[in-house]
Amino acid sequence: EAEKRASEDAHVRELESELERLKQDNERLSFGARAARERASALAEEVEVLTGERTDTSGLVRKAEERAASALDLRGQLDERIENLQRRGAQLEKALDSERSAYSKAAERVEELHEELGRVVEERDKIRNALQDARFTDRGFGELLVRAIKNEVATLPTSLESTAQAARLMEFMGKVLQAHADLRSPGEQTSEEDPDDKDPSPASQMRKTDGAGSATLPRVGGYARPRPTLSFRALGGAGEVGGSSHLLDFGKTRILVDAGIKPDGRGPVTPDFGGLDGLDAAVITHAHLDHCGALPLLVRDRPKMPIYCTPPSAKLIVSALNDHAAMGGGLPGGAPIHEVRKRLVPVPFGKPLDVGGTKVTLTESGHILGAASVLLSSGPATVFHTGDICMEDHFSIPSARLPEVRDIDLLIMEATLADQKPQPFSESIRTMVDVINDTTLERGGAVLIPTYALGQAQEIILGIKHYGREYGLDRDVFIYVDGSVVTTSERLYAEQLGYMKPYLQHSDPREIFFSENIRAVANDDGARERILSNPCAIIASPVTMQGGASAFYRRRLEKSSENAVILPSNAASYYGTHRAEGEEEQWRVERVSFAAHCTQDELLGITEKLKPRQIILIHGSRRRISDLAFRLAPDHKIHTPTVGETVRTVL
Repeated sequence: EAEKRASEDAHVRELESELERLKQDNERLSFGARAARERASALAEEVEVLTGERTDTSGLVRKAEERAASALDLRGQLDERIENLQRRGAQLEKALDSERSAYSKAAERVEELHEELGRVVEERDKIRNALQDARFTDRGFGELLVRAIKNEVATLPTSLESTAQAARLMEFMGKVLQAHADLRSPGEQTSEEDPDDKDPSPASQMRKTDGAGSATLPRVGGYARPRPTLSFRALGGAGEVGGSSHLLDFGKTRILVDAGIKPDGRGPVTPDFGGLDGLDAAVITHAHLDHCGALPLLVRDRPKMPIYCTPPSAKLIVSALNDHAAMGGGLPGGAPIHEVRKRLVPVPFGKPLDVGGTKVTLTESGHILGAASVLLSSGPATVFHTGDICMEDHFSIPSARLPEVRDIDLLIMEATLADQKPQPFSESIRTMVDVINDTTLERGGAVLIPTYALGQAQEIILGIKHYGREYGLDRDVFIYVDGSVVTTSERLYAEQLGYMKPYLQHSDPREIFFSENIRAVANDDGARERILSNPCAIIASPVTMQGGASAFYRRRLEKSSENAVILPSNAASYYGTHRAEGEEEQWRVERVSFAAHCTQDELLGITEKLKPRQIILIHGSRRRISDLAFRLAPDHKIHTPTVGETVRTVL
């Protein structure tokens, strides 16, 4: 019994020992489980942190890739700009070589002029000595005086003051010759010599010699008849482009050519018509606002005065004034546009009309539909005012037709592009097609072409229709027409088919400017938003991109590098003038020549054909006018007035 109990006690102790060991094992396992849970929690947190870092890293990688792509695009743009700068540098180098050559020729001409001046001074001294011993009643006194005055005028420098001085000198000479004729018998034969006149003076010897080069004035009843004079006053559009308005005063007749405004707002917007008393008429060369925009003020002050223009211009002028007023550009206090319409008198090309004894003839200038140059004849004097003139062939209208006259007395000539070389319209269209294809097909963007609603827009549309397929314009690219361009093309141009090129005169007016992929846009911002949902090109007015359809497209497109703007000629001069400080654009900017004005060689060709005795240069920057004057000066008397100045000259 005792042994059995002892065995049980031993077994109990073993069980207790085993239980204690199990408790210890349980505590170790519990501790390990807690440690494992804590480790799992820590690992979960670490995984979460790593996941977040991975997400951040992925975002940084994407941003880095975007920046790399942007840097590559920027590098491409910089390479393109560097290439353009290199081309521009080469062009400037060529221009510099040309200027060096011109300077060398000018230096040679200066030497020739010095030699000529020496000969003139020597001749003047001889005549002056002869005049000292001459008598006023001598028969040869008048011819001697004419030669003396001619030599004095020839030595005067080219300036406004010298021109006025020469005019006064010639006027005084006429009075002296009349007085000289009064002292002699009107019926006396000038070829007979007075037997009692034994004057051995040099003047007497010159009278006996029929020397070559002596000036003979036309005589009426024995009296000298002085040459006619002209006063030219620049109210605007001289030494600048914009606000064209020029007063031509023939003495008995006063005619105003053009009454324009400055659309860019630089300086006075309108010419100063104050003090223009005794105006006989006005002639408006064409319907651009810088030539007709101030007509409401002119009609307000002179409601009875006739205003002559061509038949197409009469309709286009009214439309241009209405469009300008609709965009908030009307002139305060001006006459209503319907009153302006009443004063417009249409005159066909080539039909002379009499204005106060002066014959006025309008000839085609080739600038826009209805644009005219003005030929004026007053007595023996002939004056030709080119207006805005273009000798290059157009898509819609004939080029300028110069009058069949030679040796005119005065040529008033524009100088808008006086320092530029010709760039055919076809080359500008090729550049436009390349930019449109690249922007719409390669970049998926849109192209804006801001333009004048009248003239320039129609030439661009017809040029794209004519050359688009030849130059590779994609058929799937739509070209939209917006703004006043639509009404001008659909209605006004279609009504004047007789003044357009023959191949257009028998066309359906609705199909002249529009086709399957050239479409008009409704005058609605919603419609404009819809067309921008796909790549396209837009031809829109106004050219300044300030207000109207073109301003809408500029705001929508200029912030994206996918888009582009093509600036034709005058649009380039307006671009950037109204941008706020610090404002930047991202779109591609391309410039093309599309101005319907004569370039330097064409202007020189006009002077060679008309052979004017004197030239007044207008409608151009001072730099361009000075450049053209330099090239014309060796062969012509040149005047370069600025706004407000008056040129008085003997014709």
